[in-house]
Amino acid sequence: MVENVWIIAAAGYQISHTSEAPLSQKRKDKRMNSLIWLSFDLGVSGDYEGMYSWLDNHEAKECGSSVACFSFSYDGDLAKSLKTEIENAVSLNNRSRVYVVYRDEKKLKGRYVIGRRKSAPWGGYGTQEEHDDEQDFQ
Repeated sequence: MVENVWIIAAAGYQISHTSEAPLSQKRKDKRMNSLIWLSFDLGVSGDYEGMYSWLDNHEAKECGSSVACFSFSYDGDLAKSLKTEIENAVSLNNRSRVYVVYRDEKKLKGRYVIGRRKSAPWGGYGTQEEHDDEQDFQ
């Protein structure tokens, strides 16, 4: 991000000029931040200590059983960055599931970044149709 800030006197003359931000600042500016809600199910023998440590490092707020809310800083694709970070910090198995809700281009979206949806215990009681794993909330 180039910042050219000119301070102009009342008479219209240039008094000072600040140049471009340093390269290290430019790289930091490219990172995106997004408020996300994360729900996780790591199973009976899951690495909850690893997940709790990772959430604590991100200053996550508790939002119910296995649900957290926090600001996530990332490069590129939010879901891919989140998945990579969690996989590097938490020991996962084939039953581990992590679902995230986030804002993408002014829409709320939800999807599994680790694992996938399983049958709900309340399935069959209502008259709803099945949905894809990724949802837009309007």
